[in-house]
Amino acid sequence: MKLEIKTLGIFDIRLNGNSVIKKSKQACIINKLLQYFIAFRNIEILPETIMENLFSENEYSDPKSTLSTQIYRLRKLLKSMVHEGEEESKYFTISAINGNYILEVGEKVEIDVDKFEELIKQGDQIITKNPDEALEIYYKALDIYGGFFLSEYAYEVWLIPLQNYYNRLYLKAIFQTINLLKKNENYDEIIRICEKALYFEPYDEDIHICFMEAMLKQGQFTSVLKHYDYIVNLLKKEMDINSSPKLNKFYEKIESTLSEKRKMSAIDFWNRIELEENEGAKCCDFRDFKAIIDNQKRKSERNTEADYVVILSNESEKNDGTNSKIWVKEMTQILKNILRKGDIFTVWNEKQIIILLHDVKYHSLIIEKRLRNKIRNCPKIAKIRINIESNPILEGKLDEKEISG
Repeated sequence: MKLEIKTLGIFDIRLNGNSVIKKSKQACIINKLLQYFIAFRNIEILPETIMENLFSENEYSDPKSTLSTQIYRLRKLLKSMVHEGEEESKYFTISAINGNYILEVGEKVEIDVDKFEELIKQGDQIITKNPDEALEIYYKALDIYGGFFLSEYAYEVWLIPLQNYYNRLYLKAIFQTINLLKKNENYDEIIRICEKALYFEPYDEDIHICFMEAMLKQGQFTSVLKHYDYIVNLLKKEMDINSSPKLNKFYEKIESTLSEKRKMSAIDFWNRIELEENEGAKCCDFRDFKAIIDNQKRKSERNTEADYVVILSNESEKNDGTNSKIWVKEMTQILKNILRKGDIFTVWNEKQIIILLHDVKYHSLIIEKRLRNKIRNCPKIAKIRINIESNPILEGKLDEKEISG
């Protein structure tokens, strides 16, 4: 009868399907010590290293004696997990060797990460010769994964290398599985795999792209557009990242596929329009901004619309990345509030923002005055010197070399 140890996700030890881990406050220190030893199983560890990693926040008059007491309690806990009459060495053994401690794991203990790692290795070895069998092996590995290694201690410095290692293995297994499924054109299964993976890796762009590609192959155009909008907004909200080159390139693929696969219906058109923000000025990337500028310039040549291009430049001499991000963030909010729905703007770099004012009925200096008033009332950027340059669209030329500061 084996003890099953779960480390991927929430830590647990099970015997006959029942947990043998106590969850009391008193048992918390012992459980943490046990997890530490399991993470570094079969390795000799200095007592000082254990104390520094696990108990550095507490001051003990005799640290070694304190650790010795905790290990004594841990031995008692491990002994309680062994059925009467069975050899303890087949389960766990904690020994002191040359002043170091070592936890040795016996044949009656099965640790999920060992099985997880072994399965991925097996899949990698046969992926070329027997892809179908490799796929089944990767499935078994992915079924074991339940989250970050010892996720209860996500911010422990000593855990980071191990968590990164098992996380890389997981992502490797995910993409190996997806690639094999692509060869079989099994897009339903790719969608299922990606949905599960995104639960653990919500910010991984590559998984999102694989997910959208599979839906695109199935003709789920509206779903793809909605998910694209979701991931772009998620990255902006949670990580303050604008749409990446990878996502921009994939969006071009969406547009190309929509054109090639079918004509857009009126319903598709309005579904896409509804995805767009409909309040205030719109912030877009430079590629889209330049396309709109080019279009407006052509229109202005044959009508009386007066469009202006305005360039805002942060003239601060400090090259402080944090202050620049604050400036961009605050200016973005100000522009969304004071500009109209027909106006657009783009963040060219961390010190410059470009605006297109559509069909200005009054002189752009009035808008500049309103803008400066808003900036003065914003404490975070009020003291920053900002240069504002404006030109009618027919007189000015949007040149990237001129814009870069």
